[in-house]
Amino acid sequence: MMPLMPGRIALLLACFLLIAAAEADTVYKYRRPDGRTIYSNKLEPGLELIETFEYKFSDPVPARPGAARSDAEGEARITKRLDDLQAAWTEVQESRAALAQAEERLRAGSVEQEGDRIGVVTGAAPPAVGGVPRTGRPATGGTMRGAVRSRPSPEYVARVEALETGLADARARLDAALHRYNALR
Repeated sequence: MMPLMPGRIALLLACFLLIAAAEADTVYKYRRPDGRTIYSNKLEPGLELIETFEYKFSDPVPARPGAARSDAEGEARITKRLDDLQAAWTEVQESRAALAQAEERLRAGSVEQEGDRIGVVTGAAPPAVGGVPRTGRPATGGTMRGAVRSRPSPEYVARVEALETGLADARARLDAALHRYNALR
């Protein structure tokens, strides 16, 4: 057997040292003058050395075959879900605005305007004989014969019904939007 030459020995020793250095690193724990503790991977002059220890880095995890494709598919699913959530939330916001507008239209449309009431005369017709009926206060607890009353016009009733239908539709739209958003969450 051939004896090892000093150059080869030095080369082998250097290789072993590099392998050991790659596998572990020395960590130094110091106390600073202000009392704080710091860690370093090199010697720090002027600081109080508390302890040293070797830290071995774990081996990198090998990549799974098809991991990149799986990660891309997962990212696409996440992106689609976030887009769906954003669209559902936008619909909730738009539905709330539409409901507020429908409520305001109903408030404004319910205010009676000129011509929204039709007069109705109640009571008996004036007597045919005897002239004009007497005027004066009616008896207490009695009816006001010949009093004029009114009722809403058909146009007013139709307008308010249309506004109430619009309000009900806006509420149904908001309910559906909230249901969809909550189902996605």
